[in-house]
Amino acid sequence: MGRKDIYKDAKPFTKGDPRINRKGQPKKKYSEHISDVKKKGYEAPTKTEYFDMMGLLLAMDEDDLKEFASDKTRPYWIRLIVIDLNSKNTRQRMMSDYRDWLFGKAKMDVDHTTNGESINHISLGSGVKPPEDD
Repeated sequence: MGRKDIYKDAKPFTKGDPRINRKGQPKKKYSEHISDVKKKGYEAPTKTEYFDMMGLLLAMDEDDLKEFASDKTRPYWIRLIVIDLNSKNTRQRMMSDYRDWLFGKAKMDVDHTTNGESINHISLGSGVKPPEDD
């Protein structure tokens, strides 16, 4: 067990002590970046906006999609989605995520039994011994 009088070894703060943080807790890095981006007038897309855009992009013709992606006036995140939709490596996962969001994931029934017999739930330390197999 640790010492109970460890506080006796602590050094108190002195006037010129560099350990004193006079400005308070430093600002978080992400909050600074977020405030800078918001000052420029940008907003994050909501979940609904994101998935609505995904659905519309999936409905577009290939030529319209390429034209849409090449337009520099569009938000960059939308152009990145189009790039990912054109990639064989990410297209299937994106479509699966959109389908799961739109219709919900398929239910997967899991049977927690062994050969049709249910598992005995015995808590440890209850004093009850599990049945012995013959």
